Order: sequence, then C-alpha cells, then structure tokens
Amino acid sequence: MFHFISHLFSVSPYCSNPNCHRTKLRVREELGDHEEIAIVDETILGPSKKGRVRFQGTWWPARCETEIVLEPGQKVRVIGIQRITLIVEPLWMM
Repeated sequence: MFHFISHLFSVSPYCSNPNCHRTKLRVREELGDHEEIAIVDETILGPSKKGRVRFQGTWWPARCETEIVLEPGQKVRVIGIQRITLIVEPLWMM
C-alpha cells in the first residue's frame, strides 16, 4: 500500500508540474493492472467542490474531473493525484 503512494510523490521523468495531464498516465503506470479503489466519505461535487475519500486506510481530499455528484459510501477509482488531492471517477466510468 505505502509503495503506491510513495511512488506518486517521487521524482518522475514524465512531468514535474503537478497539474500536468501526464500525471494521470504516471498513476496508471504505477498501478499497472491493479485498480485502486477508494470510498467516498464526504460528497464530491465534480471538479468544482472537493470532497474526501478513504483510500488505503487514510482520508484524502479528492475531486472528480467530470460534472457528477459522488455520494458518501460510493466506491470510486483513483485515476490521478494533484499535489495531495486524489483525482477519482466512479467505477462505471472507463
């Protein structure tokens, strides 16, 4: 578990800008074939309002890049990270 998070914060050859679109690619490469699932703890209102998820035993700020409401208890997929905020999407999105 810690291995995944430590790699997200390590120096990457892909992009040093945390807002870079390639951040998602780096996360997907770190995950490989494994999906990382989080559970929404505080409602996420699309990209406009961050919420909170429980991920790997701790709480993280999170947001979704699409205009969708994610309710507490809903399972989401971690698809990226910007600074300390996880980028998530509903499991049904691909």
